[in-house]
Amino acid sequence: MATSSFEIKSRALAETPRCSACNNLQRLDRNGRPWRLETTLPKLESSIESGCRLCELLLRGINIFMPQWDTQERARTYVYEYEAELPFEGLLLCIDCAATKSGVRVQLAVDFFNLEPITCPWTSIGAGSEICGDTSSEVAFAKTSQWLRECKQNHTCYNDDRPTRLPKRVVYVGDSDNDQPRLYETENEPARYMCLSHCWGTAQIIKTTTATIWQYKDSIPWADLSTTFQNAITITRKLGIQYIWIDSLCIIQDSTEDWRTESSKMASIYENSYLTVAATKSGSGSGGCFSTASPEYKAMQLNCEDNNGLLHSIYVRRNLHDNYEVGPGNNPLLKRGWVFQERLLSPRVLHFGMQELLWECRDAVECECSYVNSNKELLLSSVSEYLLRQMLGKLSHGMKLASKSPQVLRDRWHEIVAEYTSLDLTFEKDMFPALSGVAKQMQRVRGSRYLAGLWEDNLIEDLLWGTFSLYAERPAKWRAPTVSTSRGYFLPV
Repeated sequence: MATSSFEIKSRALAETPRCSACNNLQRLDRNGRPWRLETTLPKLESSIESGCRLCELLLRGINIFMPQWDTQERARTYVYEYEAELPFEGLLLCIDCAATKSGVRVQLAVDFFNLEPITCPWTSIGAGSEICGDTSSEVAFAKTSQWLRECKQNHTCYNDDRPTRLPKRVVYVGDSDNDQPRLYETENEPARYMCLSHCWGTAQIIKTTTATIWQYKDSIPWADLSTTFQNAITITRKLGIQYIWIDSLCIIQDSTEDWRTESSKMASIYENSYLTVAATKSGSGSGGCFSTASPEYKAMQLNCEDNNGLLHSIYVRRNLHDNYEVGPGNNPLLKRGWVFQERLLSPRVLHFGMQELLWECRDAVECECSYVNSNKELLLSSVSEYLLRQMLGKLSHGMKLASKSPQVLRDRWHEIVAEYTSLDLTFEKDMFPALSGVAKQMQRVRGSRYLAGLWEDNLIEDLLWGTFSLYAERPAKWRAPTVSTSRGYFLPV
């Protein structure tokens, strides 16, 4: 029987001498057992002196990001492969110096990946994706359009292609940059609209008031809009949508009656939106949505020959989700209490991060760099609770609601209370309103009576809460009985 090319290649790899430091960057050792890289910088350097070109490839990549450590510091530096929880196929290395001269432990994560997975002979280095580097670029908008298209064609969160009804007020953005935005009071006619999720910040931002509403119905001066608002309007136009809902413009801010009426509709406003644009990287209106990635996060090309003299391109960059703090979970926007429900209620959220775009919908989470890039079943199969909260919270929330399991729903509410009460609210009085949309969503699925942060069908267990902080204070103004879990920073026990 003829021998296949695969068998010949496998036999050749088995017969090739293996480097003790890098295992020739093969995922399996000589005996077919899984192998992960774990070595030190001195061992890599020694292996290079013995002629290992793959150890030299790794060291070239590592040296790009290494601080200016001296010989003693480099001697104490370990290099090992992260066992990534997410389905990133590239090689994710941790560079770990236990103690620098300053006595501080320094760790950084580096990605090695390729763009040609079929031809790469080194199985430890799988496929990855480059980031666009500029979230305002045409490449970035093409990626967004791709995510929207995939959601429409393949996901359950896109059940109906028909537009929903407009909220009471929206900002009309027109079709081009020549159109002057204006406030539009609708007749609840059906049309697609987008929402903006943003931090107000400490600086004054443009607001609709009883004094300005008539002027804004005619036009909203472009120069008066914050950078975040300007960027959001540009994004809306680029995606071919004519309306966007922005809280400070679509609710009359000095009208208690209008605020009470419109804020009570927030659940349906976000749930019925086509897409929510999240200015995730920005703590104020001046920060905007768009960003240019730092050079260390852009892929740099390294070339290396295989045993047959064929040249292969490998790419290296600083890991964009190092410690998960570069991801969406630790950005300024997602520390805000109001944004908690905006994220969970929206069918689709496009995060504009510091380095890249990240997509969330009810069926998938994806980022440009491909570190997060899969469907909900795979992503939620074995990841940690911390990672679920930081990067996959929306996906996890939707799956738990869809289960309709009474115990899962009870546990999910306890998680919601713990997550929500750890976030920041400028005004104490917003504690209930900023969670009312999620409570309504939960009530539709749960079918129980909602009692100021507690549920009638689990009242005894819901009362078993404790404070997360030793310094938690009573609210300045009464808003709920002392048994309510919505009085401060609480964690169900």
